[in-house]
Amino acid sequence: MVVASFLTPSPAGHGTHMQLGLPPCGVFATTGRPCPTCGMTTSFAHIMHGNLADAFAAHPMGPIVFLYLGLGAVYFFTKYLFRYRPVMPRPLLLWPNVAFVATVMGYGYYRFFTWP
Repeated sequence: MVVASFLTPSPAGHGTHMQLGLPPCGVFATTGRPCPTCGMTTSFAHIMHGNLADAFAAHPMGPIVFLYLGLGAVYFFTKYLFRYRPVMPRPLLLWPNVAFVATVMGYGYYRFFTWP
């Protein structure tokens, strides 16, 4: 999340990750369709620069993932700091995370198959 503040969002809506030395998206290069996470780094960079509308335009799930990761970071930091032990059993903590990842990936696959 901090790294995203140093990136310049790509005007194409995807490809910002290449500023980190990563290769272009292989799925997009071969098919011309976005992979489930295409635009996520661009969305994060827009959020860190205060452009929420552009963040949603780059990847509609980007701001939601950003918020989820931020809350997770705070949760684990306080858990470490205060030696917190969760009261809920582990399976109850696992299912919201599984559902969240399934939703993000489900949207990504929907976007892949409906891309013009």
